[in-house]
Amino acid sequence: MQLRRQIVAGAVFEPVAQNGLFRTTQSWGYLQANRDQGTQVPAMVITRERLTLKPEQVRALLAKLVEPYRTMVLLAVLSGLRRGEIFGLKWKCIDWTDGLILVSEASYEGHAAPP
Repeated sequence: MQLRRQIVAGAVFEPVAQNGLFRTTQSWGYLQANRDQGTQVPAMVITRERLTLKPEQVRALLAKLVEPYRTMVLLAVLSGLRRGEIFGLKWKCIDWTDGLILVSEASYEGHAAPP
């Protein structure tokens, strides 16, 4: 009679337990190698709080801006495009018939790159 061992699907393990888990599954013959061995987890990044303007604040800002900055801010607010994507726009990216904008490149520090 052969004993069957199972790993419960959806179980959450701490990293130390995972190492033991992988070693055990390797010894049982379920895994050939621990693919996670030697991987590095990226460092925690502290993100800053995102600023969100209220509609009346957007109106007040737009009233004080001159072109082309007014149009750029309005486009960012209404479309959600990032500044690099806005800087990367060209006239050929605008489909006036269907009212669409194709974001095909972004500009970062003066260099074109994929968005």
